[in-house]
Amino acid sequence: MGADVTAVGMWFRVEWRGRWRALIGLTLLIAFATASVQATAAGARRGASAVDRLLEVTEPATLAMLPNQGEFDWDVVRSMPQVASVSAFAVSGFAVEGIGNERDVDPTQIGGFPFVDSEIWDTIERPVVFEGRIPDPARSDEVAVTTNFVDYFDLGVGDGVTLRLYDSRQLDSRDDTGAPAGPSIQATIVGVIRSGWFSDTPGNPAGALLPSAGLYAEFPDNVVGTAGAINVNALVRLHDRSADLDQFVRDFTELTGVENVETFDLVEVANHVDDVASFESKALLLLSLTAFLASIVLIGVAVSRFVGASSTDLEALQAIGLTPAQTRWAAAGPPTSAGAIGALLGTCAALLASPRFPVGTASDLEPSPGVSIDPLALLPPLLIIPGLIAVAAVFALRAGDRSRSDTPQSTAIESITSTWPLPIGLGTRFALSSRTTRTSGSARPALIGAVLGVTGVVAALTFAHGIADATDDYRRFGQTYDLYAFFGADGQDYVDPDATLSTIADDPDVEAVLDVLTESARSDAGSMTLFTLGTTPSPSAPAVDVVVTEGRLPLNDSEIALAPLSAGSERVDIGDSVTLTGTDGSATLTVTGLAFVPSGPHNTYAEGGWVTPATFAGLFDSFRFHFGLVTTAPGVDPQAVLTRLAADDIGLADGPISPPAERNELAQLRTVPMLLATFLALLGIGSVAHTLASTSRRRRHDVAMLRALGMRPRATSAIVLFQAAVIALVGLTIGIPLGLIVGRLVWRSVALDTPIEFIVPENWPMIVLVSVVVLTVAAFLAAWPARRWASLQLGEELRAE
Repeated sequence: MGADVTAVGMWFRVEWRGRWRALIGLTLLIAFATASVQATAAGARRGASAVDRLLEVTEPATLAMLPNQGEFDWDVVRSMPQVASVSAFAVSGFAVEGIGNERDVDPTQIGGFPFVDSEIWDTIERPVVFEGRIPDPARSDEVAVTTNFVDYFDLGVGDGVTLRLYDSRQLDSRDDTGAPAGPSIQATIVGVIRSGWFSDTPGNPAGALLPSAGLYAEFPDNVVGTAGAINVNALVRLHDRSADLDQFVRDFTELTGVENVETFDLVEVANHVDDVASFESKALLLLSLTAFLASIVLIGVAVSRFVGASSTDLEALQAIGLTPAQTRWAAAGPPTSAGAIGALLGTCAALLASPRFPVGTASDLEPSPGVSIDPLALLPPLLIIPGLIAVAAVFALRAGDRSRSDTPQSTAIESITSTWPLPIGLGTRFALSSRTTRTSGSARPALIGAVLGVTGVVAALTFAHGIADATDDYRRFGQTYDLYAFFGADGQDYVDPDATLSTIADDPDVEAVLDVLTESARSDAGSMTLFTLGTTPSPSAPAVDVVVTEGRLPLNDSEIALAPLSAGSERVDIGDSVTLTGTDGSATLTVTGLAFVPSGPHNTYAEGGWVTPATFAGLFDSFRFHFGLVTTAPGVDPQAVLTRLAADDIGLADGPISPPAERNELAQLRTVPMLLATFLALLGIGSVAHTLASTSRRRRHDVAMLRALGMRPRATSAIVLFQAAVIALVGLTIGIPLGLIVGRLVWRSVALDTPIEFIVPENWPMIVLVSVVVLTVAAFLAAWPARRWASLQLGEELRAE
């Protein structure tokens, strides 16, 4: 045993001294592969659990309740046995002066709704504190901020901000659209926080500034006014987060007498965000798996080459007494040690990269950003990789001991290429060869790498094109209008809607208008916002187009078209019935289609339903909001129409009413597929480059023979160029259609789950560009081997053989 150890140890030292460059290169390759697999796997696991981990530590609200009343006794709700905590907030605001205008941020949109009791951040939505502390509920001059606010404005704990409140007269008259005219407060940022409700969103890079309950305690008239005109709604946390919310609302109605209260199921909201984060995590896991499989191939090839270069010397040592066991230990020792060092370095690199994970939506909900140690993702590669390399080294040694020339070349390839010009024929044979001998290698890794690379790039670009189309076109979210006019609220019109809409429709640059009433009805699944398919001022004025994804819009008083998420919540499809209850009656309506609705303060574009004006009148004795939708003609600047009509005292605003949050969620989904495509592209480039370099090295003698027989240097260079071109063409021929199929299937799945209007992504210029780039890269990779063959020293090569 001692002799075995001595002999192997001597060989180990000789290899590290003589071939240290190759071993360091192998170590770095293993470190990069290990870090890629570990970082992406740990990041995927971290992102998949981000929502659950945040909710576990923040006492999350179960639902938001919006009775939309200024004077409502929330103590009645606190007394309900299902309720664990309630915290009410005023639907008003304030301005943060001096920091928004220069960044194109509305100063009145930076601050969050002021809460009017001290339960917030204590018994409900108790946040994770990243820095500082939670504001004192007895202090009006202390605020907290979210992480986006810190990054966007470069302000943090200890910095001062100026808050400007509204004057009570502005609030009482609901004139809170202008600059606040109330008292000014010099406040201090005391904490950077995050919870489910107080988290950043992809569409709000400026984040939020959040006042303490002390703001209301000291300035109640400047938060809710004096006339009860400002609504006070609330977050509610139930003891059982999985409770039947519909039953809870019925109990609430029976206890308070308040009919038709709007509710937002925050559990469903969290589930939706979790679904988005899960998609991103699955994509990261796919990236990790791809990196793992690619690493096995690349590292296996590198180990095989390393052992193959040592096999001749080991055979010589066997001839003078080295045993087979010693030979195996000697062959495996150096690459295994490189594997152990590389795995350790890779693990350290993965730890250093962990603060950049999770990515996408989950990054805004991570409760513990920074370095993360995930033993399940880090330890297995650290322990397994050295063993796999040892096994690979032994197999490479055994394979080197056997003749590998018994794998015949394809007769089909032989017969086809035999009639072609010699450079084209040889290049094609080298590109498609599956035979592995001592003087040639199989081209299969290059072909597989090329196909995977093209497939990944085309699939990712197809998916990205679908996202770009959706994020650039509000129509995909059902928003087919450019402007809207606000007519009234809570049953009272502030202007004459018919005259106003008629004036708007007469404008030459206006293409279509729609008169819409909205109110919330109760259903078996909770509350639902209904919209009227209102009339237009005249038969000649077209109605704003409604995006219907399936079926049709209602034509009579017994029909309804539901938005996709509402249809899912009600568990109904086209042809089924749904029963709705309003403030003035009930109705059982037949679902005729799935259609998007205008997004607003109390619903998303995928929640609600369209009914006829007569159906609406039978359900409600009033309305929540009354507005008109306006679509301008193609190519017309909506701002020009807005400015022109303002001269006639017609008040219009930019549409959509509320940009959909899903638009920003989709934009973040591009990151991981593009990372995967980049990795697959690099894999393909590496595989092709390795094959071309290997062919150049192993076929030197064959080329020298051809040169000796009269082949010109330019012709020998052409062999490599044609080999690279054939590999690239195989990759394009298989990879483009496969990538289009994969990209469209993934995009369709995301579009239906979001949901948005699905349009098949077609970007043929992208396909042409990919083809040109692939062929150009192949030519670039072939340039160096081609030069080597063109400059061969024939005498040296033939004498060496």
